[in-house]
Amino acid sequence: MSYMFKQKQSIYESLSNGCVNIKVCLSDAVAFHAHTFADNNPQPGDNIKFKTELFNVGNGYNLDTGAFTAPVSGVYIFTAHLCVQKGLNLDYIFVKDEETIITGDMYENDGYTCATASAVILLQKNEKMAIRCRSNACGGYIKETTTDRNTLSGALINIIH
Repeated sequence: MSYMFKQKQSIYESLSNGCVNIKVCLSDAVAFHAHTFADNNPQPGDNIKFKTELFNVGNGYNLDTGAFTAPVSGVYIFTAHLCVQKGLNLDYIFVKDEETIITGDMYENDGYTCATASAVILLQKNEKMAIRCRSNACGGYIKETTTDRNTLSGALINIIH
């Protein structure tokens, strides 16, 4: 076996990182990005639902339920960008199935504000993640305009075999 062949094989093995081939690994991509609230008046415990998908690679995000279902076991990152009306606060919670992952509270006194929250979550195949309204401080408190867009996105960082 020539030196060049061994070097190319070593580079390929490093890139494929244990996958059968690079094409198989790339086909495992999972990511979504959704925006625009489906309901500007969610109640405590309700999933905050978005009605427009920019993309949904792997079909993990469900517009009807507002939940993401992991198509493969892995480490995922989720990011929510939320805007709140002047003088009101917005309480939210990231949940994995029914387990609390993070909670947050936004308040703006002078105008309106938008903030971003993220969580890195280990999900097994078919486990769900959603962002929910945590208390009465949700209904009617969300601000949404064509320039101030609320979003939820998620992506697979790494598959766990």
